[in-house]
Amino acid sequence: MDFKEAFALNVNSKTEDEFVILKNNVRISVITNRLIRVEHNNKKLFVDEPTQKVWYRAFSSPKFSQAEKGNSIIINTSEVEFCCDTISGKVKYITIDKNKITNFKKGNLGGTYRTLDMTRGAVKLGDGVVSKNGATVFDDSASLILKPDGAIEPRKNSEQDKYYFAYGRNYRECIKAFFELTGYTPLVPRFCLGNWWSRYKAYSQQEYVDLMTRFLDEEIPITVATIDMDWHWVDVVSKFGEKAKRKVAAAKNFREVIWEHGWTGYSWNTDLFPDYKGFLKWLKEKISILPLIFTLLMAFGLLKICMKLWQNIWGKIHRTDIELILKYGTLNMLKHILNICIIHMKKTEWIFGGLIGNKAKIQE
Repeated sequence: MDFKEAFALNVNSKTEDEFVILKNNVRISVITNRLIRVEHNNKKLFVDEPTQKVWYRAFSSPKFSQAEKGNSIIINTSEVEFCCDTISGKVKYITIDKNKITNFKKGNLGGTYRTLDMTRGAVKLGDGVVSKNGATVFDDSASLILKPDGAIEPRKNSEQDKYYFAYGRNYRECIKAFFELTGYTPLVPRFCLGNWWSRYKAYSQQEYVDLMTRFLDEEIPITVATIDMDWHWVDVVSKFGEKAKRKVAAAKNFREVIWEHGWTGYSWNTDLFPDYKGFLKWLKEKISILPLIFTLLMAFGLLKICMKLWQNIWGKIHRTDIELILKYGTLNMLKHILNICIIHMKKTEWIFGGLIGNKAKIQE
């Protein structure tokens, strides 16, 4: 299976023309009676393709009227009135139940937090799409565009691309509209609710086999097995010499300062796992473990053999991609792989964390 076949997108992301208003450098799409999209671009180059955040923009057939007043256009639906500046693309106000709202951040009830790594205590959540004042704005201006062949590309022009939710206190309908816009995610599969084994320990291959065998003998079901970071080489200096030591003095950011050499890697520790292929096969055949998790921290380097292994296992990266990755460095490689993984998870209706979070479809 090639890249295009694996990651091609076929989604209805374009709003029908009858629900679109174009004035000056501003395009307004009326998506529902309580949700509009406002784009501003000086060259009138607007986006109809799906983006990292938004995949669907044609899931409703709202009825509305429009009227111009100076440099403003006023859109009325059966539920809400939107007033938008046709020069700047700024939404001046939203009226819900005779309540005119001009501050779309006030009263926001918060969204999600991507990760709790490096945190202690309470964390400040980003904005969500529900608010006590009834109106919120969801900014999609910076997200990448997803092409029909599965490629990812940045927006070619600086632009504004915002969605205005005006659902008042009807939070359930607001979240449902958000799911319709971004795509649904099902509940987690049942095996995720079973027993997970995870321990931060440098297991050897035989130790892990013995441990899993004991679980089997004791009739303790394990549905997810985790091997922490020691599956790859950790003490790289002792193993490969000073040439493997990263120069902390040349670190470019805080992460590189605190993460010493050995915290990451893609090469199996063959001292601990002399036959890792046999090990993985044994787990699958004898224990019938569905997922096997390997801790993979942000990388600062990798070996060519790893890329070949990745290609053989996943079959998702072209040979030319591997050569480019090796030529242009690890950071670009990671961006490439992460983007591929994100698209794959969205195509299979899985997204963890981030802005969208792990969404469960709302039942009527």
